[in-house]
Amino acid sequence: MILVRNLHLQPEDDPSCLQELAARKMHISPDQIRSCTLRKRSLDARKKDRLHYVCSVSVSVKCDETRLLRRGDPELSLYSAPVYAIPVCTHPERPVVVGFGPAGMFAALVPAGPNPTTTGRPPADCTGAGTKRARPPRGN
Repeated sequence: MILVRNLHLQPEDDPSCLQELAARKMHISPDQIRSCTLRKRSLDARKKDRLHYVCSVSVSVKCDETRLLRRGDPELSLYSAPVYAIPVCTHPERPVVVGFGPAGMFAALVPAGPNPTTTGRPPADCTGAGTKRARPPRGN
């Protein structure tokens, strides 16, 4: 598969025209493309009067892929799907997850294993009444 980057798509355009845009960027006919899958789409809003999406697609072609990559276009590269492996916790003790932001919540729910102990900053309305420790300062 080939990854084709920097395909410009207008907000009102249909995403099905990405196959034709990818064929044009690779200098082949759209008939030579077996499949085209959208991998990334981000909105470029740097110019308010020219909003557009910048897309990356993975393309499977009928012709020789190495011939297309030999042209030296920096927006074409070989693509292999990433493999995400979430480790399994095998420790007998309860793990401690410090922080309860997005990463802390993910660590507590998935890789940390059963019954993790989590710690985080107290809510803003917590005054620490009845304790000798002051509330931790905001920020890192």
